Amino acid sequence: MKKFLNNQGYAAIVSVLLATTIGFVIVNSIASILVIREKIVRNILGSAQSYYTAESGLEDMILRMVNPDLSYEWFNTLSLAGATATVGLGQVDDLFIISSSADKDGFVRAVEVNLTPSVEGASFNYGIQTGQGGILMKNDSTIVGNLYSNGDVVGVNSAHATGDVWVVGATGKIDTFDVGGDAHAHTIKDSVIGGDAYYQSISGGSVAGTSYPDSPDPEPVDMPITDEQIDGWKATVASGEEMTGNFTYEDGNTSLGLTKIVGNLTIGGDGNDVFTLAGTIWVTGNLILYNNGVLQLDSAYGDNSGMIIVDGDIDIKNNFIICGSEGYDYDDGCNEPNDSYVMLLSSVDQLDPSDPAIRMQNNAQLRGILYAPHGLLFIENSATLKEATAYQIQAENNCQIIYESGLINLNFSSGPGGGWLIEDWIEVVPD
Repeated sequence: MKKFLNNQGYAAIVSVLLATTIGFVIVNSIASILVIREKIVRNILGSAQSYYTAESGLEDMILRMVNPDLSYEWFNTLSLAGATATVGLGQVDDLFIISSSADKDGFVRAVEVNLTPSVEGASFNYGIQTGQGGILMKNDSTIVGNLYSNGDVVGVNSAHATGDVWVVGATGKIDTFDVGGDAHAHTIKDSVIGGDAYYQSISGGSVAGTSYPDSPDPEPVDMPITDEQIDGWKATVASGEEMTGNFTYEDGNTSLGLTKIVGNLTIGGDGNDVFTLAGTIWVTGNLILYNNGVLQLDSAYGDNSGMIIVDGDIDIKNNFIICGSEGYDYDDGCNEPNDSYVMLLSSVDQLDPSDPAIRMQNNAQLRGILYAPHGLLFIENSATLKEATAYQIQAENNCQIIYESGLINLNFSSGPGGGWLIEDWIEVVPD
């Protein structure tokens, strides 16, 4: 009996020990699972917080780039709930690369976005293009390139073009003009043609190449930029800053972009004062550029081109210089050119030579385009530019239009802050 009781006690002890061991194993397993799950949750939260902090840094940089009222640095940091994002901005040609990496308790995530400025193309295929108002050139004025006119081309005192000349329609004529290439017009009168001549009627002058009588008259061509495009650019500018009043910049360096000026804009200087166009400007009044002043495009334009749109008239005079995004050097003028240009556009319909839509004179130098689709463009006194397009053009006194082939495929950008295209938005492996 005693032996049986001893066996029962032993069995009870074993059972208790076994139950305790099992319970300990179960509790320890549960605790381990909880610890592992807590660690997993902490890892997930830390990783997620790093990711969203990196995203926040990226979005903050993009906001600062697209909002003209905010400034941005090429490198900055952003802290959010214990996580820190490091944000960097780089540029390769026209591509802007924003990278952002964030660290929360050793968990690092990184994201990257590639932006390009929103651009709109236009093609300027001729050194000069005119509407039905045609062109009058006087006194050794020169077009280095081709000329296409929907109205008559008339020369006085050695006016000439080095390339081809087309004049549209059954009444179109080339009169007293020196054409270096081929001439295409219904009537050619008293002109020197260096290439072939295509016509219905010809008198006086000479043709160095082959004559082709009874040739069809050239067809009209549209202006390279439509009024709808101009309205679209104005709408983009209207989303930026607005300044009311007449503004003059002629003392010190100034940068301005994506701005609507309700009034007049005057830019002058002495060659040491540079106005930087950092985005499209829309002037509801008049634009005056004078007295050795300098206007350059912001370097961020790269190979894209910029513009100033003017509802009134434009006056460019007295050695004023305009450069593209290659920038201006105080000793040598514009730096080595790239494919960037400046367009000055007047939408006014003024045709009076005493008060034209655009007047350029007195040794002014423009790396770009003058555009007056409804008015008169008057160029005089040794002024130099790359392309001229207007309803009517008058050029005289040794002025030069020196066409560049890059104008065939021109991309206009509203500039930094003026609209962007997102090329990629991806998570990347942290450095």
